[in-house]
Parts: sequence; C-alpha cells; structure tokens
Amino acid sequence: SLLSAAPGASCCHAVACAALVITRRRRSTRRCAYSPRGEAGAQNDTALSMTDASVWHRFSDPEDWRRAYATVSEFGPVQVEVEGEIPADLIGGTLYRSGPGRFDRGGVRYNHVIDGDGFVYSIHLSSSPTVVGRFVKTAEFVQEEEQDKIMFRSTFGTQPGGADAIRNVFDVRLKNLANTTSVAWGRGKHARLYALFEAGLPHRLSLDRLDTLGVETFDGELRPGTAVSLGLGPWVDQALGFGIQHTAHPHVDIVGRRLVSWWSQILALEGKARITVREWDEVWNPHDTVEFDLPTELVPHDFCLTPSFYIWCENRLSFTGRAEYLLGLKGPAEGLEIEQGAQNRFHLVQRGASHRHQPHAPRKATV
Repeated sequence: SLLSAAPGASCCHAVACAALVITRRRRSTRRCAYSPRGEAGAQNDTALSMTDASVWHRFSDPEDWRRAYATVSEFGPVQVEVEGEIPADLIGGTLYRSGPGRFDRGGVRYNHVIDGDGFVYSIHLSSSPTVVGRFVKTAEFVQEEEQDKIMFRSTFGTQPGGADAIRNVFDVRLKNLANTTSVAWGRGKHARLYALFEAGLPHRLSLDRLDTLGVETFDGELRPGTAVSLGLGPWVDQALGFGIQHTAHPHVDIVGRRLVSWWSQILALEGKARITVREWDEVWNPHDTVEFDLPTELVPHDFCLTPSFYIWCENRLSFTGRAEYLLGLKGPAEGLEIEQGAQNRFHLVQRGASHRHQPHAPRKATV
C-alpha cells in the first residue's frame, strides 16, 4: 500500500509540507479548468463538467460524456468475426490498447475520467482473431476492489471521502492508475508488455492473458512513489512515500531498433526536475543513459527524438495549488495554472554514442 509509512514518517511529513508549500508567484496566470466536486465534498456525479458552463458546446451534453465513460467488465479470450480481410503481413501480430476502464467505486463517481483505473485489451491477429480485456491489478486496485470503496488519492481530485476527508491532509501519495498507454517491446523470448502511467512506474503484464505480473523497478533501480525528492536522503524520501515516475510515452528509434524511455523526479527544494533517459535494445540490454536537470518543477508530458537529440517542449505552467493539495482539498492537477504570455521553451539534449549503463551528463541547450 502506498499509504503505509516507515517509522518517523509523521516528522518527515511535517518537513515535506513545509518544503512543498514554498513557491513563488510567476507572471499573470490563468487557472486550468477541471471538474469540480458536488455538494458536501462528494465526487462529481458527471464524468466531465467544468466550473463555467459556457465552455460546453451548445450541442454537448455532460450526460453523453458520462455514458461514454462507463465502467467496463473484463472479457475473453473470445473469438471475434472479421469484416473484410486482415493484411497478410499483420497475421501473427497482436495489437495492445489501454486506457481508463473503471470510473466509479462503491457507487461514487470518480472526479475525472483520467482518474479511471487502467484497462488493457489485446487483439491477436490470425485467421480466427481473439480478444482479451483485463484491468491492471495494481496494489491499489486490488485493495479498492476488495473493499469496494475509494481508498487512495488520484491526480485529478478523486480521493477518499471527497474534499472534506481529514485523512487526506498531508498525504501526498498518489494512486498508480496504470491507465495511460501500453508498450510492447522485445524480440522473441525477450518480449515484454507494460501498462504505463504518467505519474508512476510501469506494470508488467503477460503477453497472452494480460495477467498483471507486478510493478517494474528495473532490478531495483527505480523506487515506487510520488515523484518528489527533498534532497535530504533516500530514507526521508522513502518514509514519505516519494519515488520516481516513469514516462507513459516512450518512443521507438526505428533506425537503431531502440526503445527510448525516461524517468523523472521533482527536486522540490531546488525548483527543478531531474531526468534520466535510457535506450534499450531488442533483448532489453540497456545502452546509452544520460541524466540532466530541467529548470522546471512540472515535468513535460511527452518528448520526441531525432538521430542526434532528445527534445522536450516544456509546459509553461505553475503549481499554485500546493497548499490545497497538502491539505487534502484538491488533486495536484487541479492546482495548475497556465503562465499567460510565457514563451515556449524547448530543451534539446544530445544523444550519446556510448554503451554505458551508468548515467552521464550530456550536452544540452534550451531555446
């Protein structure tokens, strides 16, 4: 459970709260609009709604969105019919898709569709295609399934007891939803399948039945938990439930046949983020690894790569909702504000040519 803490965690939480509240006002901002909660702090009853009703198109109905994002059930493997003909060069392959699949728990609607629990399905392409659909059985999902209630905080404001629950105060740990995307990589017996999440570590799944095999730490190199560090030592971070977040958007270098992935951690007292990039070959041997800092606490969502560079476009946002997040009033995504008028910043990081497993500092530039 991400809610468990080592001895001394209460003192550490106090230190963390004092550090995380420190923030500086930047230039004029506009608040991002996310779904509000209903009366008495209950989770909102609609899947998508925003504070200002004018944001809705005149032909749009929130009820339609609620029905579109309805909780699904696991299925398969079952055979499906094919209309037309599957291209010959796709026969024998498998398509994996993933996204949110559960939007309520114990009769309570989640605060936002992106807080939905991860669901993965596969289509094995053959003369008689079969499909399988499974929820990703994260540790948090299993506990909530057993209790049939919301037990963990999520990024977009879903949390135990809604906005009024005192138990959420100073608990900055977030549920790993495993709901963003999936990636299959590797040749032959080395093939692996992962369900990925924007703010946590990957979960490895079996290729055929989509059984959850466990959270991936890459032989202990990565630590589960909210991706923040106070820089006071690993035991402090561990006691607070702090760890690493792995990108949900790795990319394939189709020329070099590499999977390029990265992970990050916010250095809260320094106002920046530490990024580590690694390239994996088709048998999951690690190749060039680089590590560097970005001058922002808000880690970019995605990246791209060229033969010579990794490139990030920085989200020009400010996290002005720290106090509300720490006091259990809002999820972290509800406290973001757009920096109006701020110029885009692109971070170019040179790809290396070494084959070292240990990270090294690359050449980089910001424009």
